[in-house]
Amino acid sequence: MLLKPELRVIDLCRRNLLQRVVSGYIAEQTGIWQSNVPKDQRVIAYQKLQPIQIHALYKRMQHEIQHRQYYQLVLSKKPSSLCLHVEYESLYTTELEQNRQAMRAVFAFLGLSLPDSPKLDALLNPSVAKINSADMYAFLPNAEEIDRKLGSDHTGWLLKKNP
Repeated sequence: MLLKPELRVIDLCRRNLLQRVVSGYIAEQTGIWQSNVPKDQRVIAYQKLQPIQIHALYKRMQHEIQHRQYYQLVLSKKPSSLCLHVEYESLYTTELEQNRQAMRAVFAFLGLSLPDSPKLDALLNPSVAKINSADMYAFLPNAEEIDRKLGSDHTGWLLKKNP
């Protein structure tokens, strides 16, 4: 579908590659893939997390980087008016109004107006909608080792605040 020149594409990605990959491993271990699971239930599941192998994380990160480079190459051939790049983190800042503004840009790209909706606000509220945070990643028995060995300003950090 990316190759069809007439289709609009929303290129949604995470700036923090390390958190993205670790979140995938956590979801695989816990079976929690969505934010509709109450935090207290997530905490119970996260307390049972097993360490993630550093080598496996590294390999998956390299795989993600290769895919990202391919998608960027394909999308670079589309007219810019048909492609919108959105970073996941821009939808989940600490400011709800800033999150609405980022989502407003997505709706505008699609030729729509952002609805005024409490349900949408709930989806854009990171204290409710975002599944993982540094506190949750800290449940990983080897979270500090992951940060030390794979974290960087380029790939992102698991526990450290992003610069």
